[in-house]
Amino acid sequence: MVKKVKIVFFSMLVLFLGCEDFLSGPLLDQNPNEVDDVSVVSAEALLVGSQVTIYGVMEGYLNRVVSMFMQQMSGLQTDYYRDFNCDPIDVNTNGRWTAMYGTGGLIDLNTTQKVAEEQEKYVLLAISQMWEALLFSTAADLWGAIPYSQAANPEYAEPKFDSQQDVHLAVLELINDAIENFKKGQTFALPTEYDFTFNADVDKWIAAAHTLRSRIYLNWAEVNPDYYQIALQESEIGILDESGDGDWTALHGSSIAERSVWFQFILSNTDYMGAGKLLVDMLERDNDSRLNIYFLGNGTPDIVGVSPGDSIQSASMLNITGHYGMQWEPEFVSWYENSFIQAECYFNLGNES
Repeated sequence: MVKKVKIVFFSMLVLFLGCEDFLSGPLLDQNPNEVDDVSVVSAEALLVGSQVTIYGVMEGYLNRVVSMFMQQMSGLQTDYYRDFNCDPIDVNTNGRWTAMYGTGGLIDLNTTQKVAEEQEKYVLLAISQMWEALLFSTAADLWGAIPYSQAANPEYAEPKFDSQQDVHLAVLELINDAIENFKKGQTFALPTEYDFTFNADVDKWIAAAHTLRSRIYLNWAEVNPDYYQIALQESEIGILDESGDGDWTALHGSSIAERSVWFQFILSNTDYMGAGKLLVDMLERDNDSRLNIYFLGNGTPDIVGVSPGDSIQSASMLNITGHYGMQWEPEFVSWYENSFIQAECYFNLGNES
Protein backbone atom coordinates (compact mmCIF):
# COMPACT_ATOMS: atom_id res chain seq x y z
CA MET A 1 0.00 0.00 0.00
CA VAL A 2 2.84 2.38 0.85
CA LYS A 3 4.39 1.72 -2.55
CA LYS A 4 1.12 2.51 -4.31
CA VAL A 5 0.80 5.76 -2.42
CA LYS A 6 4.31 6.60 -3.55
CA ILE A 7 3.39 6.18 -7.23
CA VAL A 8 0.33 8.38 -6.84
CA PHE A 9 2.39 11.01 -5.03
CA PHE A 10 5.02 11.01 -7.75
CA SER A 11 2.41 11.21 -10.51
CA MET A 12 0.58 14.07 -8.82
CA LEU A 13 3.85 15.88 -8.22
CA VAL A 14 4.57 15.81 -11.93
CA LEU A 15 1.12 17.23 -12.66
CA PHE A 16 1.49 19.96 -10.08
CA LEU A 17 4.87 21.04 -11.37
CA GLY A 18 3.36 21.41 -14.82
CA CYS A 19 0.89 24.09 -13.64
CA GLU A 20 2.19 27.64 -13.76
CA ASP A 21 2.02 29.58 -10.48
CA PHE A 22 0.24 26.73 -8.71
CA LEU A 23 3.18 26.22 -6.39
CA SER A 24 6.22 28.36 -5.78
CA GLY A 25 9.29 28.37 -3.63
CA PRO A 26 12.75 26.77 -3.50
CA LEU A 27 13.08 23.85 -5.94
CA LEU A 28 9.50 24.27 -7.18
CA ASP A 29 10.44 27.17 -9.46
CA GLN A 30 13.34 25.24 -11.00
CA ASN A 31 13.42 22.91 -13.97
CA PRO A 32 14.41 19.56 -12.37
CA ASN A 33 16.11 18.56 -15.61
CA GLU A 34 18.48 21.50 -15.34
CA VAL A 35 19.74 20.93 -11.81
CA ASP A 36 23.53 21.19 -11.83
CA ASP A 37 24.07 20.06 -8.24
CA VAL A 38 23.02 16.42 -7.99
CA SER A 39 22.73 16.75 -4.21
CA VAL A 40 19.62 18.90 -4.73
CA VAL A 41 17.59 15.85 -5.81
CA SER A 42 17.87 12.77 -3.63
CA ALA A 43 19.06 9.52 -5.16
CA GLU A 44 15.93 7.88 -3.77
CA ALA A 45 13.67 10.31 -5.65
CA LEU A 46 15.61 9.72 -8.86
CA LEU A 47 15.15 5.97 -8.43
CA VAL A 48 11.38 6.47 -8.21
CA GLY A 49 11.42 8.36 -11.51
CA SER A 50 13.60 5.74 -13.18
CA GLN A 51 11.31 2.90 -12.17
CA VAL A 52 8.27 4.67 -13.64
CA THR A 53 10.17 5.52 -16.83
CA ILE A 54 11.40 1.95 -17.31
CA TYR A 55 7.89 0.60 -16.76
CA GLY A 56 6.92 2.61 -19.83
CA VAL A 57 9.80 1.19 -21.85
CA MET A 58 9.27 -2.41 -20.79
CA GLU A 59 5.45 -2.45 -20.98
CA GLY A 60 4.70 0.05 -23.73
CA TYR A 61 5.15 0.23 -27.49
CA LEU A 62 8.19 -2.07 -27.65
CA ASN A 63 6.35 -4.77 -25.74
CA ARG A 64 3.40 -4.50 -28.10
CA VAL A 65 5.61 -4.68 -31.20
CA VAL A 66 7.37 -7.82 -29.94
CA SER A 67 3.99 -9.46 -29.28
CA MET A 68 3.04 -8.74 -32.91
CA PHE A 69 6.32 -10.02 -34.34
CA MET A 70 5.71 -13.26 -32.41
CA GLN A 71 2.08 -13.23 -33.69
CA GLN A 72 0.72 -13.50 -30.18
CA MET A 73 -1.11 -10.28 -30.97
CA SER A 74 -2.15 -8.77 -34.30
CA GLY A 75 -1.99 -5.17 -35.49
CA LEU A 76 -5.30 -4.02 -36.95
CA GLN A 77 -5.23 -0.25 -37.34
CA THR A 78 -2.88 2.70 -37.97
CA ASP A 79 0.81 2.15 -37.27
CA TYR A 80 0.09 -1.16 -35.58
CA TYR A 81 -1.24 -2.56 -38.86
CA ARG A 82 1.99 -1.47 -40.54
CA ASP A 83 4.15 -2.95 -37.77
CA PHE A 84 2.26 -6.24 -37.94
CA ASN A 85 2.69 -6.42 -41.71
CA CYS A 86 6.44 -5.73 -41.55
CA ASP A 87 6.23 -2.12 -42.74
CA PRO A 88 7.20 -0.30 -39.53
CA ILE A 89 7.69 3.43 -39.10
CA ASP A 90 11.08 4.01 -37.48
CA VAL A 91 10.00 7.23 -35.79
CA ASN A 92 7.81 5.20 -33.42
CA THR A 93 10.90 4.04 -31.55
CA ASN A 94 12.33 7.54 -31.04
CA GLY A 95 10.49 8.15 -27.80
CA ARG A 96 11.65 4.82 -26.42
CA TRP A 97 15.28 5.68 -27.10
CA THR A 98 14.77 9.04 -25.41
CA ALA A 99 13.33 7.27 -22.36
CA MET A 100 16.19 4.76 -22.26
CA TYR A 101 18.98 7.32 -22.39
CA GLY A 102 17.43 10.54 -21.10
CA THR A 103 15.71 11.72 -17.94
CA GLY A 104 14.52 8.70 -15.97
CA GLY A 105 16.77 6.48 -18.08
CA LEU A 106 20.55 6.14 -18.19
CA ILE A 107 21.25 9.78 -17.29
CA ASP A 108 19.32 9.53 -14.02
CA LEU A 109 20.49 5.98 -13.34
CA ASN A 110 24.09 7.20 -13.58
CA THR A 111 23.35 10.09 -11.22
CA THR A 112 21.55 7.81 -8.77
CA GLN A 113 24.49 5.43 -8.71
CA LYS A 114 27.05 8.23 -8.31
CA VAL A 115 25.23 9.79 -5.36
CA ALA A 116 24.39 6.44 -3.77
CA GLU A 117 28.03 5.35 -3.90
CA GLU A 118 29.23 8.64 -2.41
CA GLN A 119 26.71 8.28 0.41
CA GLU A 120 27.47 4.57 0.89
CA LYS A 121 23.87 3.63 0.14
CA TYR A 122 24.86 0.35 -1.42
CA VAL A 123 21.42 -1.26 -1.55
CA LEU A 124 20.07 1.77 -3.39
CA LEU A 125 23.10 1.64 -5.68
CA ALA A 126 22.52 -2.04 -6.41
CA ILE A 127 18.82 -1.60 -7.18
CA SER A 128 19.64 1.16 -9.66
CA GLN A 129 22.28 -1.07 -11.25
CA MET A 130 19.72 -3.86 -11.62
CA TRP A 131 17.29 -1.57 -13.41
CA GLU A 132 20.07 -0.50 -15.75
CA ALA A 133 20.97 -4.14 -16.37
CA LEU A 134 17.38 -5.07 -17.20
CA LEU A 135 16.88 -2.05 -19.45
CA PHE A 136 20.02 -2.37 -21.54
CA SER A 137 20.18 -6.15 -21.77
CA THR A 138 16.63 -5.94 -23.16
CA ALA A 139 17.60 -3.12 -25.54
CA ALA A 140 20.50 -5.21 -26.86
CA ASP A 141 18.13 -8.17 -27.27
CA LEU A 142 15.85 -6.01 -29.40
CA TRP A 143 18.29 -3.97 -31.50
CA GLY A 144 21.61 -5.78 -31.32
CA ALA A 145 24.27 -3.06 -31.41
CA ILE A 146 23.35 0.00 -29.32
CA PRO A 147 25.21 2.92 -27.70
CA TYR A 148 26.13 1.94 -24.16
CA SER A 149 29.75 2.30 -23.02
CA GLN A 150 29.89 5.96 -24.13
CA ALA A 151 26.19 6.78 -23.79
CA ALA A 152 24.89 9.51 -21.45
CA ASN A 153 28.45 10.82 -21.18
CA PRO A 154 28.96 14.51 -22.06
CA GLU A 155 32.45 13.70 -23.33
CA TYR A 156 30.94 11.81 -26.27
CA ALA A 157 28.59 13.85 -28.46
CA GLU A 158 28.18 10.85 -30.77
CA PRO A 159 28.61 7.72 -28.64
CA LYS A 160 29.70 4.61 -30.48
CA PHE A 161 27.47 1.60 -31.00
CA ASP A 162 28.65 -1.38 -28.95
CA SER A 163 27.97 -4.86 -30.27
CA GLN A 164 25.19 -6.91 -28.73
CA GLN A 165 27.75 -9.25 -27.21
CA ASP A 166 29.77 -6.39 -25.70
CA VAL A 167 26.63 -4.90 -24.16
CA HIS A 168 25.62 -8.23 -22.67
CA LEU A 169 29.10 -8.84 -21.28
CA ALA A 170 29.11 -5.36 -19.73
CA VAL A 171 25.69 -5.99 -18.22
CA LEU A 172 26.88 -9.28 -16.71
CA GLU A 173 29.66 -7.35 -14.97
CA LEU A 174 27.16 -4.73 -13.84
CA ILE A 175 24.97 -7.42 -12.29
CA ASN A 176 28.02 -8.83 -10.51
CA ASP A 177 28.67 -5.37 -9.08
CA ALA A 178 25.04 -5.12 -8.01
CA ILE A 179 25.20 -8.46 -6.18
CA GLU A 180 28.32 -7.32 -4.32
CA ASN A 181 26.65 -4.05 -3.37
CA PHE A 182 23.56 -5.88 -2.13
CA LYS A 183 25.82 -7.95 0.10
CA LYS A 184 27.48 -4.81 1.51
CA GLY A 185 24.16 -3.42 2.67
CA GLN A 186 24.04 0.11 4.04
CA THR A 187 24.14 1.71 7.46
CA PHE A 188 20.87 3.56 6.97
CA ALA A 189 18.28 1.21 5.53
CA LEU A 190 16.66 2.21 2.25
CA PRO A 191 13.04 3.23 2.97
CA THR A 192 11.07 0.39 1.44
CA GLU A 193 8.55 2.63 -0.33
CA TYR A 194 11.25 3.72 -2.79
CA ASP A 195 11.70 0.17 -4.09
CA PHE A 196 8.55 -0.75 -6.01
CA THR A 197 9.74 -4.32 -6.62
CA PHE A 198 10.90 -6.05 -3.44
CA ASN A 199 10.62 -3.43 -0.67
CA ALA A 200 14.43 -3.44 -0.44
CA ASP A 201 14.51 -7.21 0.23
CA VAL A 202 18.13 -7.96 -0.63
CA ASP A 203 17.71 -11.74 -0.87
CA LYS A 204 14.95 -11.43 -3.47
CA TRP A 205 17.00 -8.97 -5.48
CA ILE A 206 20.04 -11.26 -5.48
CA ALA A 207 17.93 -14.20 -6.66
CA ALA A 208 16.48 -12.07 -9.48
CA ALA A 209 20.00 -10.96 -10.38
CA HIS A 210 21.12 -14.55 -10.88
CA THR A 211 18.10 -15.35 -13.04
CA LEU A 212 18.80 -12.30 -15.21
CA ARG A 213 22.42 -13.44 -15.56
CA SER A 214 21.14 -16.90 -16.47
CA ARG A 215 18.96 -15.40 -19.21
CA ILE A 216 21.89 -13.57 -20.76
CA TYR A 217 24.17 -16.60 -20.70
CA LEU A 218 21.46 -18.72 -22.30
CA ASN A 219 21.13 -16.12 -25.08
CA TRP A 220 24.72 -16.89 -26.06
CA ALA A 221 24.78 -20.63 -25.38
CA GLU A 222 24.35 -21.55 -29.05
CA VAL A 223 27.51 -19.56 -29.76
CA ASN A 224 29.39 -20.94 -26.76
CA PRO A 225 27.87 -24.24 -25.50
CA ASP A 226 29.82 -23.88 -22.23
CA TYR A 227 27.29 -21.22 -21.31
CA TYR A 228 24.57 -23.85 -20.88
CA GLN A 229 26.32 -25.05 -17.74
CA ILE A 230 26.92 -21.51 -16.49
CA ALA A 231 23.30 -20.55 -17.18
CA LEU A 232 22.14 -23.63 -15.27
CA GLN A 233 24.35 -22.80 -12.30
CA GLU A 234 23.04 -19.24 -12.21
CA SER A 235 19.43 -20.44 -12.39
CA GLU A 236 19.98 -22.84 -9.49
CA ILE A 237 20.56 -19.83 -7.24
CA GLY A 238 18.02 -17.68 -9.07
CA ILE A 239 14.30 -17.24 -8.41
CA LEU A 240 13.18 -20.49 -6.78
CA ASP A 241 9.94 -19.32 -5.15
CA GLU A 242 7.13 -20.67 -7.33
CA SER A 243 4.52 -18.62 -5.47
CA GLY A 244 5.46 -15.56 -7.52
CA ASP A 245 6.50 -13.59 -4.46
CA GLY A 246 10.08 -13.52 -5.70
CA ASP A 247 9.24 -12.42 -9.26
CA TRP A 248 10.49 -9.07 -10.52
CA THR A 249 7.25 -7.48 -11.72
CA ALA A 250 5.78 -4.08 -12.46
CA LEU A 251 3.65 -2.45 -9.77
CA HIS A 252 0.11 -1.47 -10.75
CA GLY A 253 -3.16 -0.71 -9.00
CA SER A 254 -6.74 0.32 -9.69
CA SER A 255 -6.21 4.09 -9.48
CA ILE A 256 -5.96 5.82 -12.86
CA ALA A 257 -2.29 6.74 -12.44
CA GLU A 258 -1.37 3.21 -11.39
CA ARG A 259 -3.15 1.06 -13.98
CA SER A 260 -1.37 -1.50 -16.15
CA VAL A 261 0.11 -0.01 -19.32
CA TRP A 262 -1.47 -2.73 -21.47
CA PHE A 263 -4.87 -2.15 -19.86
CA GLN A 264 -4.71 1.59 -20.48
CA PHE A 265 -3.68 1.12 -24.11
CA ILE A 266 -6.35 -1.45 -25.02
CA LEU A 267 -9.05 0.47 -23.15
CA SER A 268 -8.28 3.61 -25.16
CA ASN A 269 -7.57 1.84 -28.48
CA THR A 270 -9.89 -1.15 -28.60
CA ASP A 271 -9.53 -1.70 -32.37
CA TYR A 272 -5.76 -1.20 -32.73
CA MET A 273 -4.70 -4.70 -31.71
CA GLY A 274 -6.25 -8.13 -31.29
CA ALA A 275 -5.46 -11.82 -31.07
CA GLY A 276 -2.76 -13.25 -33.32
CA LYS A 277 -3.92 -16.26 -35.35
CA LEU A 278 -0.71 -18.21 -34.76
CA LEU A 279 -1.18 -18.16 -30.99
CA VAL A 280 -4.91 -18.83 -31.25
CA ASP A 281 -4.31 -21.86 -33.49
CA MET A 282 -1.65 -23.25 -31.17
CA LEU A 283 -3.87 -22.94 -28.10
CA GLU A 284 -6.91 -24.39 -29.90
CA ARG A 285 -4.88 -27.32 -31.21
CA ASP A 286 -3.89 -28.27 -27.67
CA ASN A 287 -7.32 -27.47 -26.22
CA ASP A 288 -5.44 -25.07 -23.95
CA SER A 289 -7.63 -23.30 -21.39
CA ARG A 290 -5.41 -20.22 -21.55
CA LEU A 291 -7.14 -19.19 -24.79
CA ASN A 292 -10.13 -17.76 -22.91
CA ILE A 293 -7.86 -16.32 -20.25
CA TYR A 294 -5.90 -14.33 -22.82
CA PHE A 295 -8.71 -13.15 -25.14
CA LEU A 296 -12.38 -12.15 -25.25
CA GLY A 297 -14.75 -13.57 -27.87
CA ASN A 298 -16.21 -11.26 -30.55
CA GLY A 299 -19.80 -11.63 -29.35
CA THR A 300 -19.49 -15.43 -29.58
CA PRO A 301 -17.63 -18.06 -27.58
CA ASP A 302 -15.11 -18.35 -30.42
CA ILE A 303 -11.76 -16.59 -30.30
CA VAL A 304 -10.69 -15.11 -33.65
CA GLY A 305 -7.08 -14.43 -34.58
CA VAL A 306 -5.60 -12.49 -37.50
CA SER A 307 -2.43 -13.23 -39.50
CA PRO A 308 -0.25 -10.71 -41.37
CA GLY A 309 -1.79 -9.97 -44.77
CA ASP A 310 -5.30 -11.08 -43.84
CA SER A 311 -8.08 -9.08 -45.49
CA ILE A 312 -10.36 -9.54 -42.48
CA GLN A 313 -9.27 -7.27 -39.65
CA SER A 314 -11.57 -8.36 -36.83
CA ALA A 315 -9.64 -10.11 -34.09
CA SER A 316 -10.67 -10.94 -30.55
CA MET A 317 -9.62 -8.38 -27.97
CA LEU A 318 -7.13 -8.89 -25.18
CA ASN A 319 -8.97 -9.91 -22.02
CA ILE A 320 -8.71 -6.66 -20.07
CA THR A 321 -11.80 -7.57 -18.05
CA GLY A 322 -9.97 -10.54 -16.56
CA HIS A 323 -6.33 -11.59 -16.59
CA TYR A 324 -5.04 -8.41 -18.24
CA GLY A 325 -7.09 -6.08 -16.07
CA MET A 326 -6.08 -2.74 -14.64
CA GLN A 327 -3.95 -4.29 -11.87
CA TRP A 328 -2.09 -6.79 -14.06
CA GLU A 329 1.61 -6.75 -13.15
CA PRO A 330 3.78 -8.13 -15.98
CA GLU A 331 6.79 -10.19 -14.97
CA PHE A 332 10.19 -8.85 -16.02
CA VAL A 333 12.14 -11.74 -14.45
CA SER A 334 10.24 -14.66 -12.94
CA TRP A 335 10.22 -18.16 -11.48
CA TYR A 336 8.57 -19.43 -14.67
CA GLU A 337 11.41 -18.09 -16.79
CA ASN A 338 13.96 -19.51 -14.36
CA SER A 339 12.29 -22.93 -14.63
CA PHE A 340 12.23 -22.85 -18.44
CA ILE A 341 15.90 -21.83 -18.48
CA GLN A 342 16.74 -24.85 -16.35
CA ALA A 343 14.74 -27.15 -18.63
CA GLU A 344 16.49 -25.85 -21.76
CA CYS A 345 19.90 -26.14 -20.14
CA TYR A 346 19.27 -29.70 -18.96
CA PHE A 347 18.05 -30.68 -22.42
CA ASN A 348 21.11 -29.25 -24.17
CA LEU A 349 23.43 -30.79 -21.59
CA GLY A 350 22.02 -34.23 -22.41
CA ASN A 351 19.66 -34.61 -19.46
CA GLU A 352 16.22 -34.91 -21.07
CA SER A 353 14.42 -36.50 -18.14
